[in-house]
Amino acid sequence: MQKSAENKKIKRILESISNRRARIVIEHILEHGFITTEQLEK
Repeated sequence: MQKSAENKKIKRILESISNRRARIVIEHILEHGFITTEQLEK
C-alpha cells in the first residue's frame, strides 16, 4: 500500500471517531508522535 493510500485510510478512520478527547489525542499523536500526561490534562 502506498503512503498516500495509507494516509487516506487513516484520515477516514479519524473522521469516524466522534469522541472529542480521543480525537484530540489521536490528532496530537499523529502531528507530534507522542502526548504527555500534562498535555492530556489541558
